[in-house]
Amino acid sequence: MSEPKREYSELKLARGLIFHQDHILLVQNLELGHFYLPGGKVDPGESVLTALIREFQEELAWQIRPMKFLGCYENAWRHPKKSGILVDILEMNFLWTCERLDGELNLKTPDSMEKKISFHWAKLSEIQNLQLLPSELKEILPRLHRELNQGKIQTFWGTSLKPQVAQHYR
Repeated sequence: MSEPKREYSELKLARGLIFHQDHILLVQNLELGHFYLPGGKVDPGESVLTALIREFQEELAWQIRPMKFLGCYENAWRHPKKSGILVDILEMNFLWTCERLDGELNLKTPDSMEKKISFHWAKLSEIQNLQLLPSELKEILPRLHRELNQGKIQTFWGTSLKPQVAQHYR
């Protein structure tokens, strides 16, 4: 049996972190069930900040202001197309804290402007129980929240490629 045909794709993603009390705003993919940070794909020729503002407007109808760049997390995953082709995807997630400009934050579930997603305030102490992608965010988000509250935040870079990098350079 032959190997399936493979493709490669890179995504640049703008992600916004909105913390309220001990919660963080997450998006849920209603078809697949997993959670992820709000934001989305940076279009060709578009800046990360412009994409972040646009995505919040399109998905939540919220006006936001990116406040602080927190860092970048690269994540590799594989997606099978209906044709049987496997697509190896490398996504670069640029993370920013954001402030909502057009309303007060509360823990009421925000309305989604898109039928395929919903928004949820997740308690940071309970995100371990969620199917949050990339899964490493389960450790990163509580740490970022703590550091922000202490005023000791430093930008970071993270990757899910560590096993591949380690094997490659041995």
